[in-house]
Amino acid sequence: RHVFGIDLSHKMLREVSSGSNGAVCGDAIYLPFRADSFNVVACVSVLHHLFDHLPVFQEVHRVLKKGGLLYAVHDVDSVFMKRFHWPANLYRQCLGLSKKFVESKEGITEELLELADYHVAEGIDTKKLAEELQEAGFPDVTAKFYWRGANRQIDLLLKFFGAMGKTPRGFAPYFSVIARK
Repeated sequence: RHVFGIDLSHKMLREVSSGSNGAVCGDAIYLPFRADSFNVVACVSVLHHLFDHLPVFQEVHRVLKKGGLLYAVHDVDSVFMKRFHWPANLYRQCLGLSKKFVESKEGITEELLELADYHVAEGIDTKKLAEELQEAGFPDVTAKFYWRGANRQIDLLLKFFGAMGKTPRGFAPYFSVIARK
């Protein structure tokens, strides 16, 4: 079993390199791996940083083996953000999420964070995302919407009511996508 982490930032790679066989500094548009190299490519909280998803999906398709999976998780859904824009922004402001992140990371300013979080304010259109994945060569694409991880209280309520993983589009902030090559 081989696990690799890839990021543009050397500093980020040093933080997350434990548990992987290799930390590779690189760009998701030009993955430094041979074609048909991986069974799974996971993108955790990545898609909202990308201006254009299609070139990344094409590159992931290239490095995946036949039947391989792309798993993308913990990005914000655009339908939810349109429906609940005001409360979502109030929630982020009250908790001071951006400020706390900036304070915890040396060299990160609020302006830089806003530039890096390209799709956070509006969210990502999962229907368009599915179309781009299919255009990149993934015939089988599934999206699920969820709250898990938003905060502990919401996680406990969802678990109590048996609603974990059963949220329709537009009523949960986060989504995951599984695309099969």
